[in-house]
Amino acid sequence: MALNLRRVVHFLSPDLQTYNILQIVKRQLFSCKSLNKTLYPQHSKTLSVGPTKAWYHQIPDKGYHNIVKDQPGSTLGTVCLHGDAGEYLNLDDKQRTSSNEQEFLEHLNNCKTAKHIFKFLNSSGSITDTMAAAALLRISQIERDGSSLKDPGALLENEAFKALCFHFEHESLRLSSTGLVTALYAYVQLYVDPKSTLMLRLMSECQMRLNNGQMTITDLCLLGKALLDLEGPGCRMFKQVMVEIQRIKIVDWTSEEIIMVYNLLGATAGEGGNYQQLLNKMNTYTLHLASKLNRKAKNEILNAMVVLKQTQALPLVINLCKHSVRHVPQFSDQELIVVLNALMYFGHSDRFFTDALEQNVPKKTFSLKPEAISKVMQYCSQRRILSLPIFDAVAESFVYNSDNFTTKEIALQIMPFGKLNYLPPNASQLFKKIENLLRGRFSQFQPRILLNLLHSCILLERFPVNFVAKIFSPYFLQQLEGLDGQDKCVHDKANTLSIYLKILAIRTNGKGDVGEQVECDFVLV
Repeated sequence: MALNLRRVVHFLSPDLQTYNILQIVKRQLFSCKSLNKTLYPQHSKTLSVGPTKAWYHQIPDKGYHNIVKDQPGSTLGTVCLHGDAGEYLNLDDKQRTSSNEQEFLEHLNNCKTAKHIFKFLNSSGSITDTMAAAALLRISQIERDGSSLKDPGALLENEAFKALCFHFEHESLRLSSTGLVTALYAYVQLYVDPKSTLMLRLMSECQMRLNNGQMTITDLCLLGKALLDLEGPGCRMFKQVMVEIQRIKIVDWTSEEIIMVYNLLGATAGEGGNYQQLLNKMNTYTLHLASKLNRKAKNEILNAMVVLKQTQALPLVINLCKHSVRHVPQFSDQELIVVLNALMYFGHSDRFFTDALEQNVPKKTFSLKPEAISKVMQYCSQRRILSLPIFDAVAESFVYNSDNFTTKEIALQIMPFGKLNYLPPNASQLFKKIENLLRGRFSQFQPRILLNLLHSCILLERFPVNFVAKIFSPYFLQQLEGLDGQDKCVHDKANTLSIYLKILAIRTNGKGDVGEQVECDFVLV
């Protein structure tokens, strides 16, 4: 549900627009006045709150043409405060040093709830617009819960939040570009009504600065992300953002800016290669920077390569993977998944990377998330890497941890054993565990996943004869018939499974055990 500001709006009427409100606004400006005079000399003294005055931005042939400023009767509404906003926040117009801002951001990242953030803001003394916008962004990260907010009502009623909304709305002209786009992006993440006066004023100011070429690559990328969430990649303003980005020479970009552009383009993957020429230049330039990038940067670029399907950029992928080897011990679960996804997507395997996996994965199998272990096994299976240290460690952890795995994770971790024909030292325990999982969760397995799992068991001559009756039930066979026309591999596996299970059903009369090896005269090719 959108965070609709109209629910807590108090419309400004002529008798409320008094000297006191002017004093509040003047006393709590966000950004440096001298900077604002440089950027907007014509607006440096504009702070009108007249009873009926309507003020418009006229932006020819661009989006967000007419934005009402300080119009009491606006049906879109505005956020205003009861009493002096200074009771809640001290938003100073003095520039903070970079060290102070860095300290503020580090403290902000340690806040785990919106309540803690507001408490921190109240105790922070004066803050700049970029710091206030960063606080909003951190609040959005904490408060978002899927496609909604955890407690929108409590957020809307918070006086510090209303103070931030009030000042970002009425001082949009005086904000730094970084503070402006960060606030806009934060409000988008908080599902603020796009038609509210607050959002329209921020969008209008972004359009003005975009037209004047006043934004850096970082600002453009953050604005682009906000526009993608609001209107998608087809919106006119987003296309203008991309034109501005391409206007700046790539050789002048920092490595952080390159990564931001990759991430922005990754979010437009559905555009069908509209920016491939830009990507080609970026790929070529990044190839020479690979050795200088940090772990996170390499990871994000590899992820973008997959999302953007940059199959022609294999040299860059190989280079990034080569330089990622030394980071394997420090990889988080998600970072490991991203690198393995890239290696699988581009069909590349690196001996040194495999060596690094063999040294580190066995130490972490009991602490890695099931998704990460499954991805390691999937990579080994696809690239046909029979790594005894990895396989033995995974088999051991599977026996103890698999009760909490999804059915897909169970299959992904077992299938490589059959495909590469390897029985781990704890084979009897492993297959006993598989049998127990099948007994308890048989109905939860999707037909294709179950087929892959059972086929892998048969390849290792562990025949699931206890499940013959269930597998040959009319319902399961009907489900398989719906699949085998779509995938020849599914069809072949189903035929193989059917033949062997029919033979075993006759020979054992339905008796046997998944973990019990049944002698058979037939050998799978």
